[in-house]
Amino acid sequence: MEINFSTNSWLLGTLLIMAITTIPVKIGAGLFGALNKELKHCALAVVLGTISAILIVKFIGGFLALVLTFVAISLIYWQVLQISFAWSFIFTIVVILIQFAVIQGLGKFGELVAS
Repeated sequence: MEINFSTNSWLLGTLLIMAITTIPVKIGAGLFGALNKELKHCALAVVLGTISAILIVKFIGGFLALVLTFVAISLIYWQVLQISFAWSFIFTIVVILIQFAVIQGLGKFGELVAS
């Protein structure tokens, strides 16, 4: 199977991934009063969180991997964004909810454009 795509689709794909992952972290950082709420810090937190999640799932697996991934991402947000340790876990839940909302919004936008 051969996949053909134009250069413009890479840009669109990058913007889509950024809208789903980094922008919700930036919104959450603003809501929680993080000291490092710039886009570069949010992008760094997302990249580190993604790498840690992939490694945890690969080497541990199962339900324990889900729990450890949540803890690892919360700790990364705590360190990179400089939010309170106790609030970092709630921050992670809020970011997940914002990401689900963004995905729902993009899906509705796709339905609207398709019709």
